[in-house]
Amino acid sequence: MQLDDLVDQFGRRAQDLRISVTDRCNLRCVYCMPEKQAGWLARKDYLGAQHIYRLVNVGLQLGIRDVRFTGGEPLLRPDLAKLISAAAKAFDEAGRPRRIALTTNAIGLERRLPELTDAGLQRINVSIDTLRPDRFALLTRRARFDDLLRGLEAVEQSALSPIKINTVAVDYETLTEVGELVRFCLQRGWQWRAIELMPIGPMRSAVAPTGAEILETLRSEFELVPRVGDDPHAPATTYTVAAGADHPAGVVGVIASMSEPFCTSCSRTRISAVGRVYPCLFSPLHIELREALESGTDEEIARLWQGVTRRKPAGHAWLPPVEAGMAMSKIGG
Repeated sequence: MQLDDLVDQFGRRAQDLRISVTDRCNLRCVYCMPEKQAGWLARKDYLGAQHIYRLVNVGLQLGIRDVRFTGGEPLLRPDLAKLISAAAKAFDEAGRPRRIALTTNAIGLERRLPELTDAGLQRINVSIDTLRPDRFALLTRRARFDDLLRGLEAVEQSALSPIKINTVAVDYETLTEVGELVRFCLQRGWQWRAIELMPIGPMRSAVAPTGAEILETLRSEFELVPRVGDDPHAPATTYTVAAGADHPAGVVGVIASMSEPFCTSCSRTRISAVGRVYPCLFSPLHIELREALESGTDEEIARLWQGVTRRKPAGHAWLPPVEAGMAMSKIGG
């Protein structure tokens, strides 16, 4: 059976599937969720391995090429390896090369990484907003910096590639750490990427550095050359960093979601932990897919998914402000 692709009214194709597997997290990052979060999704409603297999199986028929597991914090799912294995099985049965990634805060990763890579994990993004233990405790409201370092040691010893480190430019203090963060990554052969603060969550009205300000800071410390030939649908604008006295050459990126939105080339589609399809992170527009995953045909799943994709807005510049109660951890940023 051949299904049509996930194409919206503006001709954009959804090819990158981000699957949130939980809305829970072991940190309380100041821009993501409040100190005392309430109203968690019920664990019994989370999608299981059988749902993930079916979702990826149909997604591959609809033109999906990449799958990324997100949260919340995906490592809080005890069955995460089974979910990854289910996705890998769908890729294998479709005769497609596996493209399976994970976004994580790396806490507890040293215990889980072998089973995750055995299950089919190939790429990883780790969220690190600071390398200073005191600031880490301030930004995450948890004193778990040593746990992060143990997770990073496991990543460094793994065969995962590429390894990307994501830093949210949460405030102007972040700019003072850019050099330290970039050198930390270059010395390990990792790619560092800065992300503009998005107006979702507790800091939705905060003033934070723009992509241009982040880039200016980078250029003050490093010799940068814009890269050509990268995936045109990728959110990051990337640069090659020339080798220096205290670091090798490498790659950095800036994701300027707000000041330089890339909505016209967006290729993402998101599934929440309970089976809601969100075609746009900044829009409440969604459709429930769980029932179809459990008892519907592939055609029914495709029809629902394609229907909400067609209604994807042109971009967040044309949308009203994100609702105060809308949490990225429930959607899967």
